[in-house]
Amino acid sequence: MNPITLVSVTLMLNGSAISASHRIPHPCKPSRLSRQTAALVQPILKSRIAAYREVLDAKGRAIIQSGAAEDFIDRLYDLFDDRSRAADEALAVLLRYYVGEDPGEDLWCEIVHRGKQMLPYLEKYHDCLPTTGAEPIPKSLLDIPDWYPELMAEIGRGGSCERD
Repeated sequence: MNPITLVSVTLMLNGSAISASHRIPHPCKPSRLSRQTAALVQPILKSRIAAYREVLDAKGRAIIQSGAAEDFIDRLYDLFDDRSRAADEALAVLLRYYVGEDPGEDLWCEIVHRGKQMLPYLEKYHDCLPTTGAEPIPKSLLDIPDWYPELMAEIGRGGSCERD
């Protein structure tokens, strides 16, 4: 089953246009993350959800910068420094969630930088959200572009990307 296409988006990263479709995750049988991967993903997602809830008013408008947002960024960038297989898997899982524009670009670059070792994880989580232990996830953090096909193609071409 294909994700529901809502709108097409184009994003410029390092001078090359990347397009993706927004999608709403379709029903599937979610897998459970390994204990090691869940230990990496849960605190990042929980801090992202806390940041999301702290900085928006009742109508969803941004109102402040928060300590939870800083915690989220610190945790995400610490994950970028982790070279374990669990960290590779965690990065592929986090690609399913809206993490913000700049962190999202850095997430993309980190996955491209890690290269072909990421492909099995990208294939695994492309079509199905795993159970992370951070549920419930706000819907707005799930309604994101489907970057997986473009990212897998970029890695397959041997592309490179460095975080700023």
